[in-house]
Amino acid sequence: MQKLHSLQSSLPAFPPELPSDLVQRRLQSLGRVVILKTSWYASVLEGLTRTALEYMEKVKIPIKVVEVQSVPGSFELPLRCVQLCEEAVKPDLIVALGCVVEGETPHFEYVCQSTSQALMDVQLKYRLPIGFGLLTTRNLAQAEARMSKGQEAAHAALWMYLLQNNSKEQR
Repeated sequence: MQKLHSLQSSLPAFPPELPSDLVQRRLQSLGRVVILKTSWYASVLEGLTRTALEYMEKVKIPIKVVEVQSVPGSFELPLRCVQLCEEAVKPDLIVALGCVVEGETPHFEYVCQSTSQALMDVQLKYRLPIGFGLLTTRNLAQAEARMSKGQEAAHAALWMYLLQNNSKEQR
C-alpha cells in the first residue's frame, strides 16, 4: 500500500468573509454528507476516501452525518448523485471520488469528459455542492501520488456549502 501524503495545511481557510464561529456552527449543523467513491483502483480510492474523512474530522464535521457509498466506476458517479438528490432526505453536499487511468484507447477521454460534465450538470441542476475528486491520470503511479486529493474535494464541497447557505440567509 502506498504511503498517504499527510493532510495539507496549505488549503485556504473557509470563506474569509464569514466569521469563524458562524462557519463552525454551520459545519456542526450539517444533516447529511455523502462521500461517493468508485470501485476501480481500490487502493487509490481507499486513500482518497481516507483523506476526505480525515479532513472532515479535522474541521469537526460530526462523523454520524457522513456516509460512504460506492458505485461501480466513474461513469456511474453522476447518476448516483442524481439519485441522492432525489431522495426524501437530500444530502447537504456530496464528495465524488474516482480514478480513471489512461489506457491505449479513447475510452479514457470519453469517460473523463462525460463524467466531469455530468457532475457539473448535476451540481448546477440541483444546486448541491459536489466536491470533484476524480483523478484523471496517465498511469497508476500518478494516481497513487495524488491520493491526498480527497481532502481537497471535501474542502471545496464544504466551502461551497457554506457560501450557498450564506446566500440563503442574506435573502
